[in-house]
Amino acid sequence: MNKDTLQKANELAQKIREHEQALCCFEYDHNYYARDENPDLEPDMRSTNPQLIIEHDNTEEWEGRTTTPIPMVLSDYLIEAIKLSIKDSLKRLQTEFEAL
Repeated sequence: MNKDTLQKANELAQKIREHEQALCCFEYDHNYYARDENPDLEPDMRSTNPQLIIEHDNTEEWEGRTTTPIPMVLSDYLIEAIKLSIKDSLKRLQTEFEAL
């Protein structure tokens, strides 16, 4: 493995870690700690029940920022789209990493 390939592998590994961390905002493996005692357990992914919030300038007082939650129906739809995008990107990165 030459220096350029090693650098590319490190960059891909960092991107993979960042994608996995981003995915943890939306779901977690319920069996993560139980796998210490029973390594054969399959991952049991569960939702963290996230809700998207928009942060914007406070236009009424023109001071600071304020947050507004997105309605849950729209938030759920957007969260699924974000999760799918992260998972697709993660698969592409892992495939590219394994090809090195």
